[in-house]
Amino acid sequence: MKQFSFQEKMLAENEDYSLSCNPSGTILYQEHFRVHDLTKPELKQILNTISSGSFKAYLIKVNNGNIFPPEDLAWIEKFNLLRLFKAGISKVAYVSPKNLFSSLEMEKEIKPGKIFRIRIFKRTKDAAQWLEQSLQKEVFYPEG
Repeated sequence: MKQFSFQEKMLAENEDYSLSCNPSGTILYQEHFRVHDLTKPELKQILNTISSGSFKAYLIKVNNGNIFPPEDLAWIEKFNLLRLFKAGISKVAYVSPKNLFSSLEMEKEIKPGKIFRIRIFKRTKDAAQWLEQSLQKEVFYPEG
């Protein structure tokens, strides 16, 4: 069961994963129901959704398995972080119930003064709360 403080708007869904967002379209939510590699059409659909939206944050939940294999870390950093940042996303929350870390946070400076934040959680509720609070702070206290 998803634990958001908002009603989700479904964007795409199949037997392996779903894409949804909050009503204001600022948080993209992706949930993987089982371990599988994304196909090219699935990856294209996700990237098109990110590019066509006004998302500021991205929550990815992996129900089984690891968040991503260690060999994919370099690819994620080089390709996806920059693409997400260019699309307007500056915060990503990964949720993995089997994760060893309860709340690990990483920062990557994409451009001088422009920070990309990634945080890993065990519970969806905690991840969603972090993203929602981060976005509220940006509204009231814009950065640089």
